Amino acid sequence: MTQEEQEDLTRQAMERAQKPRTAEPAEPTPETKVSQAEVAEPKKPKTPKEPKIKAQNKLQDNQRKLGERVVTLKAWAGKTKKKFKKEFEFAESMEDVDLKKIIEILVYDQIEEDYQLAETELQYLLSELKEMSIGKDIECDSACKQCGTTNKLQTTTDVGVFVCDTLPAKHKEWNFKNIKRTEFTKAKNAIMNADDFDGLSTEADIELACKITKEDKTPAQMIDTIDDTPLKELTEMMDEYVKHLATFEIKVEKTCTSCQNEVMFDVDIITGIFETMAK
Repeated sequence: MTQEEQEDLTRQAMERAQKPRTAEPAEPTPETKVSQAEVAEPKKPKTPKEPKIKAQNKLQDNQRKLGERVVTLKAWAGKTKKKFKKEFEFAESMEDVDLKKIIEILVYDQIEEDYQLAETELQYLLSELKEMSIGKDIECDSACKQCGTTNKLQTTTDVGVFVCDTLPAKHKEWNFKNIKRTEFTKAKNAIMNADDFDGLSTEADIELACKITKEDKTPAQMIDTIDDTPLKELTEMMDEYVKHLATFEIKVEKTCTSCQNEVMFDVDIITGIFETMAK
């Protein structure tokens, strides 16, 4: 290579060195990738979360719990008293009074929910409605269990003890359940108005056929099933059913005015309610 060629190469090299270099893009790191993504697509504003609504487990003042069911009560009013008095308008004694109608007026008309209630549940709610409507004080007569002498009792509804039902889902092949009142009424009317109704089944029998099922049979079919069940099996099933039903009682321990023994008297709230409502 001649001297001129060497000088020419040196000059070209110096010219390239003086030109500004364009930086090659570096391999993006994870942090760079994130920041680039943020620049390319700005984050959307977060939608504020709706506050969680906690389940309301606490009962209201006018609510009572029946096992897994909750009953909402409304106190007796002037209209309730008018309906009640009308049922006694032509009655000469308690035998002339339709107690089913009285329970309808004093209990079923006063609850919002559609429940077919057991007898002890009706007694409990009657006591609660009395306390809400006309006060908790109770005055009644009760016979001594030892000598039979009638004693006057004074107490309050506070002494009442109610235990909710604990019906098992199943006992052997028998299934237990609570029912709606409309379902019971529909089943009762269908059975009693059927052409083949034998007249032997009472409302209590039909209610039992609605609450106890076997092999997904209808209430009408359950009437026949219960009738055809061997007594030993039926007794065992009924014992299991009754064992889990709700209970309610109002009792007061008092010294009998006659025999002077300490006796646990049964309290009757019905008399006091009837006297108050009939005035």
